[in-house]
Amino acid sequence: MNRLHIVRGGEIIDLTQKVKIDIARRERDAEKGVFDGRLTAYMNLEDVRVGDIIDWATTIVRRPAVAVDEIFQAFKVEWNVPVSRFRIKVMVPQGRPLFHQSRETDLEPEIRSAGGSTAYVWELIDPEPIADQPNAPPDYPVQGIVEISSTSDWADIVAVTKPHYDLTQELPEQFRERLAAIARRTSEPQDRLIEALRLVQDDLRYISLAMGTGTYIPRSPMEVVRSGFGDCKDKSMLLAIALRTLGIEADVALTHSREGLALPQRLPGIPVFDHVIVRAKIADRIYWLDPTNYLQGGRADTLVPPTFGYALPLAEGTAALEAIPRPQPMDPATAIHETFDFPKVDGDPLKLTVLSTYRAESADWMRYRLKNESTAKLSNDYVAYYNGQYPGIHSVAPLEVADDRELNIVRVTERYELDTADLTGDGLTKDFPLKADFALGDFPNPSRVGRTAPVWLGRPVFKQHTALVRNLKARFAPPEDTKPTFAAFGALTAQTDATDTSFQVVWTFMTHTDRIPPGYLKSYSKTLDAFWRDTKWNYDFSYVAKPGQ
Repeated sequence: MNRLHIVRGGEIIDLTQKVKIDIARRERDAEKGVFDGRLTAYMNLEDVRVGDIIDWATTIVRRPAVAVDEIFQAFKVEWNVPVSRFRIKVMVPQGRPLFHQSRETDLEPEIRSAGGSTAYVWELIDPEPIADQPNAPPDYPVQGIVEISSTSDWADIVAVTKPHYDLTQELPEQFRERLAAIARRTSEPQDRLIEALRLVQDDLRYISLAMGTGTYIPRSPMEVVRSGFGDCKDKSMLLAIALRTLGIEADVALTHSREGLALPQRLPGIPVFDHVIVRAKIADRIYWLDPTNYLQGGRADTLVPPTFGYALPLAEGTAALEAIPRPQPMDPATAIHETFDFPKVDGDPLKLTVLSTYRAESADWMRYRLKNESTAKLSNDYVAYYNGQYPGIHSVAPLEVADDRELNIVRVTERYELDTADLTGDGLTKDFPLKADFALGDFPNPSRVGRTAPVWLGRPVFKQHTALVRNLKARFAPPEDTKPTFAAFGALTAQTDATDTSFQVVWTFMTHTDRIPPGYLKSYSKTLDAFWRDTKWNYDFSYVAKPGQ
């Protein structure tokens, strides 16, 4: 702390030596298993009045554990609050290159050389505040950003980082024995890859001790296996060594868990990464593996790749980012089938059976949820959902869960009954709802006022919902105005089938893009409303057909 002043009416009140500084450790991501050891300094200034100016200056000294001679910094030059003046000055020895680039801003530095140094100065006076742009794509900067780096070549990042990932290290004896058992069970490289991945994913807890050198340098395989936990760096290096031990080409790769799509826009620098994964190769096929996932299902050909966009492999001869493909789903990731059996005999209850089938990433998500939530809580959540549509409905059997991890399919069966009094007493039969559960309310729909950024939809969505109603006393048809709804970002279709005693509707919803350009937001909002209307139909199932009808 070099200076702490209150400026009041032209008078300077110096608090530099008077203020009390309290230091606290705040582990903001402890519940996620991340401990960074960051300290926060609190200073409570007394007698601060409206109109006072708080003027302070600090010096921060950083001693990086990796790439000591490299420089990288990114700073914003646009804000959504008023800023009077912004100025940043970067000084480097004369003759040393400093690369800089601006993203979503025209601001350029003033460059001066004197006294053996070159200074780069960025300055703004009273910049106009910008509007918030929520739900923007990760590769679309909503605020002007300036980046500086001592290199423009990704190969330099590989050169300074790769030595910390020694893939020739010895593995603990017990771990080697488990790999040997995998090798004895199967000779196929794809099967070995999956078995090694599950060994690291399932048997080692995720805990990140991102303090000091632990921020960038992985712990040794001996320590990771002995402790029973590791973070992305630890688990990725261990998995890469394990795969090599099993005869599979593998390297670690740097990526960003939230902004990986933006990596090609960035200047090279270690701070642009916050996650480590594994790139494996069998024959001519590349496999991207995230060993911090838990209970991931599927085999090598059906494994869901991580959705990080791009990664930088730390491999010999690597000098560029590589794209991580995002395959389009061929089958619905979520398929819900509801069967409503109306009473055949007066006084009997309505019976509802729900079969939910989860595939690919939805199966991974449900498997994780089933591991971390009790089936009782899950059942209560489901009952609450159906009770909102059919008041009085109650569960009559425990949840039935079938998990085929090899095919990566999870099936959950629910069974409910609705008593006659609840079915007929409040007129529910005359206005019976059928609804597709597509969670359309989860789709972002921000204001269009001042919008310049696209709206991010994320990974492809492919869902199906079937409602089958049986034991009816008349033939029913879909609403006359129901037609497939197509839009630039997705489509909703509804197919119906009817007999004299049953009616079925199959809704299918899928997206075609991961973002909505700002010029299409009006159409997008209207289409979302239309989708919402077309996924809920109401019928008078008390109607009885007359003879001959």
